[in-house]
Amino acid sequence: MLDALVEAQHVLKTDHSRSYLMKNRYDVKLVRQGETGRIQHIVVDNVWRTGDPAVLAVFDLIRPLKLYSRAECAQRLLRAVARRLLRNLG
Repeated sequence: MLDALVEAQHVLKTDHSRSYLMKNRYDVKLVRQGETGRIQHIVVDNVWRTGDPAVLAVFDLIRPLKLYSRAECAQRLLRAVARRLLRNLG
């Protein structure tokens, strides 16, 4: 099991006065798969948030530009953490 506490601030490139700050707790169940690990289950719990939530909606408008969704970003981050953890555990 991996527990992570992640704080992220989203700011519009076009208007730095608008932002959204949040902190999420991730509970991740990892399973070893050969030399690597695999995320089997993730629970994301929002601890707190503040700011303009419309800032996040902007990401949905520009998705055709091949940006990752918030969920994909979280999964990529957790995969990187899991790989490092599994590598360190040997």
